[in-house]
Amino acid sequence: MLLVLTEKPEEIRKEILLGMGRWISLKPEETFLLSSSKIRNRGFWSCIEWKIPRILERSELLQLRETFAKKNTDLIQVNRLLDPKEKVFSRLIWILL
Repeated sequence: MLLVLTEKPEEIRKEILLGMGRWISLKPEETFLLSSSKIRNRGFWSCIEWKIPRILERSELLQLRETFAKKNTDLIQVNRLLDPKEKVFSRLIWILL
């Protein structure tokens, strides 16, 4: 999953769908997933949850981040979102102790 942090989520989504990420070799199903991806809003920033079904190569991810940086946007790749009900940090502390 890619999390895209931006001030203009619809503009960024449109640019990707129209070819901004052409060098990434987007497959039709990946493009479809982006077109229907969830957008979370918090203040001035939004986060697009792009559930891409593959892990991008490091070079692809770096190129994509470089391209997005020109649009005042960034992204990270994660396996899944954290469960807000799960006490991840407290469990981590117990493991470290």
